[in-house]
Amino acid sequence: MVQVALNPAVEAATAQQRVAADPEVSAWVDANAGSGKTKVLADRVLALLLRDVPPERILCLTYTRAAAAEMRIRIERELAGWTAASDEDLTAALVRLGGDAPDRDRMTRARRLFARTVDAPIGLRIDTIHAFCQSLLGRFPIEAGVSPWFQLADEREALTRQANARDAVLDRRGEEIDEAVAEIAGNLSEYNIRTFIAELLRNRSAFGPQALDRLRSALILPEVPKRTKKGMMALREAVSILAGGSVTDKRHAERLQCWADTGDPSDDDLDEVRKVFHDSKGNRREEIGTKNLSGRERLPRLLEAERKRIERLHTRRRIEATLKASEAALALGEAVDREYRRSKDRAGLLDYDDLIECARDLLRHAPAAWVHYKLDRGIDHVLIDEAQDTSPPQWDLVEALTQEFFAGEGAGEGPRTLFAVGDPKQSIYRFQGAEPARFDEMRRKFGKRAQDAGQRWKDVPLEVSFRAAPVLLEAVDAVFAGEHGLGLEGPAPVHKPSRSGAGGRVEVWPLERGEKREEGDPFEPPAAYLTEDAAETALADRVARRIRTWLDRGEPVAPGGRRMRPGDIMILLPRRSGRAFIPRVIATLKQLEVPVAGIDRMTLTGELAALDLAAIGDFALLPEDDLTLATVLKGPLFGFGDEALFELARARKGTLRAALRKRRDTERFGPGVEALGALLAKADHVGVHAFFADLLAEGGLRRRIAARLGEEANDPIDEFLNAALDYERRHPPGLQGFLQWLRSGEAEVKRQLDRHGRDEVRVGTVHGAKGLEAP
Repeated sequence: MVQVALNPAVEAATAQQRVAADPEVSAWVDANAGSGKTKVLADRVLALLLRDVPPERILCLTYTRAAAAEMRIRIERELAGWTAASDEDLTAALVRLGGDAPDRDRMTRARRLFARTVDAPIGLRIDTIHAFCQSLLGRFPIEAGVSPWFQLADEREALTRQANARDAVLDRRGEEIDEAVAEIAGNLSEYNIRTFIAELLRNRSAFGPQALDRLRSALILPEVPKRTKKGMMALREAVSILAGGSVTDKRHAERLQCWADTGDPSDDDLDEVRKVFHDSKGNRREEIGTKNLSGRERLPRLLEAERKRIERLHTRRRIEATLKASEAALALGEAVDREYRRSKDRAGLLDYDDLIECARDLLRHAPAAWVHYKLDRGIDHVLIDEAQDTSPPQWDLVEALTQEFFAGEGAGEGPRTLFAVGDPKQSIYRFQGAEPARFDEMRRKFGKRAQDAGQRWKDVPLEVSFRAAPVLLEAVDAVFAGEHGLGLEGPAPVHKPSRSGAGGRVEVWPLERGEKREEGDPFEPPAAYLTEDAAETALADRVARRIRTWLDRGEPVAPGGRRMRPGDIMILLPRRSGRAFIPRVIATLKQLEVPVAGIDRMTLTGELAALDLAAIGDFALLPEDDLTLATVLKGPLFGFGDEALFELARARKGTLRAALRKRRDTERFGPGVEALGALLAKADHVGVHAFFADLLAEGGLRRRIAARLGEEANDPIDEFLNAALDYERRHPPGLQGFLQWLRSGEAEVKRQLDRHGRDEVRVGTVHGAKGLEAP
């Protein structure tokens, strides 16, 4: 075992952790990754329990169910350990949480905490913020104005209803909607309009009568000076000078003359005259007129006033166009949002945004006093994990929930504390509407409230990383030195290592360009369909081979440490846009017999295995569709080649299915006719899930898909079956409804990659890997 020297900063960091975990103090913790955020939060809960705070009066809010489960496991494991710990070990554990050596009574209470927590009516309240809102609305549905039997619409259900609401509004139309669509259609394609509406609905909290007013106040229209007599004389003199020059100069003279003669210029007139002052790329011309033009030196002075007037007019026109397009977008967005809300109301559904909005309004508006009275003393301590990912509506909810902590009699009934921990650097992509600047804004607001109420408040920075090796932290700080570009106020972040002697390595590989592929004859069938990006494919192969080499060589996870295992390795990407890399690296790892967990997120409508299954469903619904049947015949269920399909389809008199049935007696096509007949018969008598499950198992389709697409195809197959089960739980059974629901939602399937006991390489994005660790 290699002894690693501790950095002197570790003791100071540990002291800061104790300050943050002090249950008598409200604390706001700005923590770097790996600095012990989850540990501090768990220690604070343990310290509260040691102060005899009932478990049900502690509320921990986090962002994901996985994080909530991890926190609960940590706390319950520590409490369980106390029950059987020796006096020496228990004393050390309690001293670590802060304070002097415990007396016998305190140690006895500590040993009983596990049973007390487990036996409590509610137990430890560690939830995602959405789960807390759902339970709150379930307790006060009438006060919140929601159905007492409301159900939660998951992401797929919400996307499906949003798509249906959009189509309903566009089909119904009306004068206002027609004008809005016409305005937007001038800027976006049909596909982008659909994407645009979806983005509007994701940010619907910005809708409202004040939205356009706020935009108008932000976009100030510049004043455009009127032409003066002196200015017109200068403009005519410039026209006269340019008219005596080259063809280009004469063209500029014509543009300026037309501009001077125009009383009320149009956008086309403005665009035309701007060509005098700007090149084709929109860059400002430093000089006007060709080099040999007589009087060229006088042009800048003569045209300066008109140049400024044109630029201001151009800016004003752009702002007016932005306001007009924004007004149209808001009108369309509000119409679709109203239809979407009506659809949810009819079905008794709430989506995730509704949970936050309804719970926030419940705690802030008319019945809030009654609700707070019922909740009074029910929650005394609120702890917020991953606070940087808290969106403005969620902060409004936290404010409403804790308003009694720092005001009136509620502030004097004993220590009622707020604790928040987060790292605003991790929220620069504004995940789910979070605003990094709001983290500091809320810190200042809550800190002032606590101090005004005479309560103790601490701002606690945690900069020491207990996770990463020094060389990794040095690389990060080097990247962000100087202009760190995070969009945050203050200096660039500094990371301090706790293990000064720990080994590590940062490699920067040369850019992978891939091999250039020669284009084949477009009239010849391709031997292999090569659609991947060559550079991404080459990089994926290189990464997979490097991992295989590490494992074969017995590379240690640290100098002198144990041999590396597949579960020690994570492959992280900045985003999922690299369509070729992720499936290729997973496929290559499996070919090299390296255990890999698969894709952390997928869209079923983009997976070939799921598309093959959906095509079989389409055929069962409409057997006479030739293209669908051809897709099924060429798919893994039958495996027809181009020659077989051509032989069947060429010179046929009717449908492709009729041509196939005429060949039922042939050895080549007979089995296909029987299989299709059995498939159609089964589709009429079984549910959606049973139809596909039987086909995959008894029909051997799963084995055939895996043989064609690789073992990684099993992941989308499993998720396809899960989607079929989910649909049958929520909707009337029907194959057509399921396929329409599957395609209209386009929701991502999120898969948990931190499954315990699975020794596999994990592949995902940097953001999706939050909370996961690997050597």
